[in-house]
Amino acid sequence: MATLTVTITEAVTLNGVDRGVTNTLTTAITGIDHRILELSTSFIEYIRFGATVGAGTYKNTTVPYVRITNLDSSAYLTVRLRGADYTSFLKVPAKGSILLTDQTMDAFGDITSSGTLANLVSIGIKTSVVSDAEIFVGVV
Repeated sequence: MATLTVTITEAVTLNGVDRGVTNTLTTAITGIDHRILELSTSFIEYIRFGATVGAGTYKNTTVPYVRITNLDSSAYLTVRLRGADYTSFLKVPAKGSILLTDQTMDAFGDITSSGTLANLVSIGIKTSVVSDAEIFVGVV
């Protein structure tokens, strides 16, 4: 067992006032998957979730942390979060990152529906031009 510590620091002085903050997440993990990927302009599923562990598949409820970082200085990434009944997309700008600290979500096309959180099925990524990304997955 190991402890994963993630620290996010926002350093900014606005109108002469220090408005920076630091937040720290600590979680127990038993393993990591850390990869640098050459992405294409078509979606590829790099992370899958299921009832059992398999090639590129993590067991449901065993992934407390995922980070995807765009390593390119000009291209953007599109990250596809796929559930059993929904799909959501996130744009990650050049040098940007997204963090997931849970593998459940839900999505709706209207703002009046209330969500029912469920496990993700997969995370796919594509890029605007061939470029690299970094994936870091913490597993228990």
